[in-house]
Amino acid sequence: MKNFLTLQSVETVLGHLRALPVLPAETVPLTDALGRRLADAPADLPGFDRSTVDGFAVRARDVFGAQEGSPALLECVGDCPMGAVPDISLQPGQCARILTGGMLPEGADCVVMVEYSRPAGGNMVELTRTQAPGDHVVMRDEDAAAGDCIIPAGRKLRPQEIGLLASFGQKDVAVRRAPRVAIISTGDEVVPIGSEPRPGQVRDVNSYSLAALCRSAGAEPTLAGLVRDDAEALRRTVLAALDEAVKFAESSGTFKEIGKRGGEAPDAWARAEAKAAEIMKSKNVTKAQAIDEVLLNDPALRAECEKEG
Repeated sequence: MKNFLTLQSVETVLGHLRALPVLPAETVPLTDALGRRLADAPADLPGFDRSTVDGFAVRARDVFGAQEGSPALLECVGDCPMGAVPDISLQPGQCARILTGGMLPEGADCVVMVEYSRPAGGNMVELTRTQAPGDHVVMRDEDAAAGDCIIPAGRKLRPQEIGLLASFGQKDVAVRRAPRVAIISTGDEVVPIGSEPRPGQVRDVNSYSLAALCRSAGAEPTLAGLVRDDAEALRRTVLAALDEAVKFAESSGTFKEIGKRGGEAPDAWARAEAKAAEIMKSKNVTKAQAIDEVLLNDPALRAECEKEG
């Protein structure tokens, strides 16, 4: 019996996809970039040494050995403003108030948490905790050093990459254009989802399932409509869809070989289809089901069809 469905292996299909050209780049707002493929890696991340706690920016050598019973006594010479470069340069024996995320002033190399401080009168502060250089500080190259590739081109952008791009100041981002996929559903038995199916008919479920899968993969699907079991109609629909789409998905399990023959069927298949048409007048079956019945009941015709291919 004629095999109506010709399958390809997953690796073969993936090979077809790999052979497709890279889509051109387009610029979109960062708010619309989720799920898109990055076209170009971002430039260097601007960085600075910043505090991870609220407290006092100090020189580690000035608090060496400090403890509850023997605190370090330092002069607080100012505050480190948020979002600005401090105009303070710490000298030996000095400190500066700083908040989480604030930029360290020149001369500071660590931060003592506010919990380990107490006022000592005037501008003087007692600090009761020893700190090493780098304690409670994110150094300017700690997130990423200049020249590091943080987000490679081609990466699918997730929420965390969107945040990284925001830290680079990229209000707009270059991404690959989303693939456009036209979805064609075929079959005499398939009816629109808004219709009430008669016996032997089914609603067009596949178009909407495939469209959802395309969107989840980052593509832009278009429903190109339903096509009956007619090779020429399918050919016209596919050609029209390819004018608008990079790829098209044809959803059916019984139309593949009919479509390959394209319009004029060989003699044996023409007779089989003519007999199938008569069966469809008296039975509520699809064209493929009717052809199966014809070939099952006519071994000679089945042999001719198998010979023609």
